Amino acid sequence: MSAVPGQQGFIFEPITWQPEVLARLEDRHLVAWGDDVQVRTRFAACFQQYLSTMADTQVCVLHGRAISSIDDLCDQLERLIPVDRLSRTVDGPHGISSLLRQRSGVPGRRRERMRVFVWHDADLLARRDRALFQDMAEVMAGVSAEMEYADDGAVLIQRCVYVGSGAIEREARRVDSRLNSWGPGIGGEMPFWELVSGQASPRTTLCAIDRLLADSGY
Repeated sequence: MSAVPGQQGFIFEPITWQPEVLARLEDRHLVAWGDDVQVRTRFAACFQQYLSTMADTQVCVLHGRAISSIDDLCDQLERLIPVDRLSRTVDGPHGISSLLRQRSGVPGRRRERMRVFVWHDADLLARRDRALFQDMAEVMAGVSAEMEYADDGAVLIQRCVYVGSGAIEREARRVDSRLNSWGPGIGGEMPFWELVSGQASPRTTLCAIDRLLADSGY
């Protein structure tokens, strides 16, 4: 149950769809779309609140309306995950791929078991700079799979929830989208992230927000 302010103290709003969405994140990333901006904002806010109550889970919120470039993206990321240096690149020893491998445990607390990025208005970057969005989606899926594939005894489950309008659903369904396929390897070789992660393709599932909330009585 989740408590929300009411006219008389608090009323309790039943949690029905949040566990279902979380279950989908066990083995894949999520593209959640809806044409009503208020409905999808509520979806994201409710899910963020739900995740914040879970032990050993870190919630990282990306604000897509403020992301137009690699600089904007890195500015937000380095405020979510502590890092000594973050180069304004996706790959490389100090790029986003390196940051995504970092854990951000707090002294005196157990290290997180799960990290979830909630990317509001993710479709905006896909339209503003599709190449950058493709690179980010691929490195998110690649590093997340790599960390689980390595299985060094301290697995961190890392997922991204891409929230946006119907444009993000259309992006996810494109044959060449990095939400569902790795970039090609060099010279006909196996794609880099397939080699590193052991996964033939990124694992992403789709969620229609309007239908999900309607079915739950929201």
